[in-house]
Amino acid sequence: KAKKDDHDDHGHDDHGHGHGEFDPHIWLDPMNAKTIVKKVTNQLSKLDKENSSIYKSNSKKALKEIDQLIKTTSKYDTPTMCNAMDVILGTRSATGFTKSSMVTAQNSTQPIVGFAKTAKIRASSPPLISQKEINNIRMEYYEYIVKNEENPVVVIEDTDFPNCIGAFWGELNVAVHKGLKIKGTVTNGLLRDLGMLDSGYQVIAGSIGPSHAFVHITELDTPVNILGLEIKPGDFIHADQHGAMTVPKKHLDALPHALDLVVKKEVPILEAARQKDFNIEKLKKAFQASWDIK
Repeated sequence: KAKKDDHDDHGHDDHGHGHGEFDPHIWLDPMNAKTIVKKVTNQLSKLDKENSSIYKSNSKKALKEIDQLIKTTSKYDTPTMCNAMDVILGTRSATGFTKSSMVTAQNSTQPIVGFAKTAKIRASSPPLISQKEINNIRMEYYEYIVKNEENPVVVIEDTDFPNCIGAFWGELNVAVHKGLKIKGTVTNGLLRDLGMLDSGYQVIAGSIGPSHAFVHITELDTPVNILGLEIKPGDFIHADQHGAMTVPKKHLDALPHALDLVVKKEVPILEAARQKDFNIEKLKKAFQASWDIK
């Protein structure tokens, strides 16, 4: 496990209560869902060969639902996702999304969608551990982000924020993460090497800077804060040029319907407003038509 190299506390046990060696909540984490489903299915099929086809059928359905969730939400931008959360909650909210503007590595509207793999970095001062330990932690980080997940989104908090001075994200790390099939990156830290970054890998960052300074990883698999958005390992995250937002696990099943409803309720207003003979009376009718859509 990654060591702390200064006063930062390691995040593996930051749950508010202890579980000993094993975490009984692991099955609640979508990040582990595919791995758990596959392993349980294989084991049950070995123990109960008569019903093996049933287990495999149920497994296929569960895995398909996860893939469909990613596919469906990838069609929408982050503002629409935030609107969908308002529908699910039955009220507007001031939490669950980033609170400041961000910059992007790619000029693309395609969102980053997946489950969070988290870490913390700092760059304002040299690490207090050896270069060998730093290298080991970096390799541990790369192993962590590809473990047990087919839709990983790397989320890194720069603990120097708001005075970030060293970029972890540049030509090298973008190439490495793209090669490892990571879905994308969200960070409050710096981005550099503009114009030299591989296409097809999105980094949504807090700002831009020229140097990596003393940047190094300090924690893995820990809760992070990205511009006011609290993110835990395994959280469902959706991000684009507008910023990032998360959806609590208990609301994932309701997302597709909520997204569909958001889009349908906008149609009467948008269609009316774009007509040449649009006026206040037609606006009132359009809003009423929107409100009537349930």
